[in-house]
Amino acid sequence: MSSNPIDSPPTAHSVSPFPVHSRLLLVDDEPLILEGLSRLLTARNYDVVTANGGRAALVAIGKQQFDVILLDLGMPDLNGNEVLRFIADRGIDTPVIVVSGESAIDAAIRALRGGATDFVRKPYEPEELLRRIDNTLIQRRLERENNHILQRLQQSEKWHRFLVNSSPDFIYTLDVEGRFTFVNDRVESLLGYRRDDLLGQHYSLLVHEDDLGRAEHIFNERRAGDRSVRNQEIRLKCNPGMRRPRLMNGLCKSVELTATGMYDEQASAFEQRFIGSYGVAKDVTERKQAEETVHYQAYHDLLTGLPNRALFRDHLGLMLAQARRNQQPLAVLSLDLDHFKVINDSLGHTVGDELLLAVSARLRQCLREGDTLARLGGDEFAVLLPTLVSRSDVEHICRKITQALSKPVHVKGHEVYISVSIGACVTPEDGEMIDSLIRDLRRALVHNEFVLFYQPQVDALSGEVRGFEALLRWWHPQRGMLSPGEFIPVAEEAGIIVPIGDWVLNQTCAQIAAWRAAGLPPVRVSINISARQLETPDFVETVMRALQVYSLDGKQLELEITESLLMRDFESNAIKLGRLSASGIRLAIDDFVSIVNAMVAMGRGMHLNVIAEGVESEAQLLRLQQMQCHEIQGYYYSPPVSAHEASELLSHSMRGFARGDRLATG
Repeated sequence: MSSNPIDSPPTAHSVSPFPVHSRLLLVDDEPLILEGLSRLLTARNYDVVTANGGRAALVAIGKQQFDVILLDLGMPDLNGNEVLRFIADRGIDTPVIVVSGESAIDAAIRALRGGATDFVRKPYEPEELLRRIDNTLIQRRLERENNHILQRLQQSEKWHRFLVNSSPDFIYTLDVEGRFTFVNDRVESLLGYRRDDLLGQHYSLLVHEDDLGRAEHIFNERRAGDRSVRNQEIRLKCNPGMRRPRLMNGLCKSVELTATGMYDEQASAFEQRFIGSYGVAKDVTERKQAEETVHYQAYHDLLTGLPNRALFRDHLGLMLAQARRNQQPLAVLSLDLDHFKVINDSLGHTVGDELLLAVSARLRQCLREGDTLARLGGDEFAVLLPTLVSRSDVEHICRKITQALSKPVHVKGHEVYISVSIGACVTPEDGEMIDSLIRDLRRALVHNEFVLFYQPQVDALSGEVRGFEALLRWWHPQRGMLSPGEFIPVAEEAGIIVPIGDWVLNQTCAQIAAWRAAGLPPVRVSINISARQLETPDFVETVMRALQVYSLDGKQLELEITESLLMRDFESNAIKLGRLSASGIRLAIDDFVSIVNAMVAMGRGMHLNVIAEGVESEAQLLRLQQMQCHEIQGYYYSPPVSAHEASELLSHSMRGFARGDRLATG
């Protein structure tokens, strides 16, 4: 048997009743006794060293280690008690069996108090002595193994505590009443509590009030193993006295909690005794913040912080359902900033962003509590107005918005003037009307209920009729003649505007061909192009096909586009318009309002024909002539007229319009 400490815990078969190769020291002043004992022990495979007297024993003990020392007390040079004192003073843990002829009980007691393990009186039976030696060796071996196991347990506990306290997670144990019996060091950095502050406290001290119901189930977990609670999310309150930045959800941390029950291992398998629970709380606050950030960005405009289109649609759906249940009207406003793109491009995107922020702030001030303001994109906003008393509420809010945005906005040294276009829809009346209007629009295309009127375009200097603009009207069977403003926005939203635009294109080409067949002078007719039409992939082919069907020269057709449409997806639109222009089709800029000068200059620079619409007075005419605007259109010269009246006008076009002339209409 090795005398070195063992490395593994003992088993039931690891201790031999007759240990071998153990080193024994025999100490006696009688050579014959030493010789006899040596033969006896050597025969049992012990390694034996003899020392003749106490001083020789000290020398031997100083040179090597022994598993057992057999020591006589009555030696003349240095008695056994002095040898025991030497061993004790130096902390030598070798067991000592005193073998002595002393018969007094006091001698035995003194030896045992001095550190002896056992006491054997001379004379002794050899088998008795051997049994005592074997028992001492076995006991020594067990002590060494127990000490080794204890050291390993202590080391394991040390490492366990190190790992637990170094864990990034909050680890705890609770007693049966839900009070903390252990918390690791992480609780201080996570929640701001010292460990001693929580020991003995109930877990509810840490739990957010709104999560107490779920926490009661989690912290009182009695199941163990795979059936225990895993990854349940709750909020834990931080120490209100902690000095650190405010966290999300106030002073709280979001954690994922895993808990399991603890049971007394000594209890019967049939009567397990619940002694508490332990758990691990993983901090997921940053992940929750990231999730909330992603969710916020998905439903809010990043510039203004307003709800975006997706969130507005969600709110609208909820409010519509509530309005139907409560039988209350609800309104939706669509707001579009006029000429924002021109401001954005001319003054820069930074100014444009600041302007949008200022507009958002003014719009908020115009609304009531409970109203929803959203930015749908670009310069488009929407407002949801629930709980209306009457339509006058909508009109009042629209007036407030118009007045608020009519005041100049000061942005980075610029004084910017803006205006807004507002569309309003009130449910349920308008909703039913729009549904009916969409059905009627589809029917109008089939039953040819649309009609074109033609407004002359007059040379600003000579007064000569240069052409006409084809203006769409709808002869509704029940409502009579409808202007485009009453149905075009609905057609845009319903996706009917493209077939209507195609009808206008083909009807215009047919009318030009009819005038040509009647022998009238060649004339150019312009038509309005919508954004949806221009965005269709085959727009150019559609226009060219219409010219080919009626054998028209491209110069007889003019396409009117607004400045906002020109700037929208400029590169793609420029390619399409360039192809049309190359075929002889003229392009004109329409509806320029407050940016007349800029648009006239842009039109000249791009070799575009610029038409001023809505001219109703001589003063407007003179001003436009000074700007070198190419052509004039408006009630100053003539209202829209029928194709028959336009034919009469064409027959006299050589005379032209003198200043102040009007077309006489019935």
